Amino acid sequence: MHIGYKRAFRLALVSVSVALILTITMLFRVPLLGDKMYFHFGSAFIFTVALLMGPVYGSAVGAVGASLADMVLGALVWAPFSFLIHGCSGYLVGWIADGEGTSRDVQALVAGSLLTLLAYATSAGILYGVAAIPIQVVGDVIQVSVGSITAWFTAAAIRRCVPSIQLFRLKGD
Repeated sequence: MHIGYKRAFRLALVSVSVALILTITMLFRVPLLGDKMYFHFGSAFIFTVALLMGPVYGSAVGAVGASLADMVLGALVWAPFSFLIHGCSGYLVGWIADGEGTSRDVQALVAGSLLTLLAYATSAGILYGVAAIPIQVVGDVIQVSVGSITAWFTAAAIRRCVPSIQLFRLKGD
């Protein structure tokens, strides 16, 4: 594939991925403490993109998709936190994973999940006080557990069905 087309295709994949994260987050979210906090299943897709396409795309898709979802859903106070947290966790998962579907994928998902848990617990404490941390942690444990398991199976299935997906993992043009 010509380099110009490859870049255009990557941009299209990122755009579609951001839209999917926004949609998944909007459709599958569970409110906590009224409308102040919620957990969602967008992490599954963020982790899937990071496993398949690497740290740059995992970071971009995680940061933009999650913060955009917060803005659309009216959780504006969470948007900057989500941008940083999901951007960093997407990067971390993509960086640790080797893109081949090895045991490094599991290590990457555990590391990304722990980062997400710790960062959101800290954020909840900053925004709402220490009493909000246990509620945030419960929601996030469900979110990252379901997200990690779903991402692992989804990435494995995509690798089997579309072996050329590795061509889009950014290793320099």
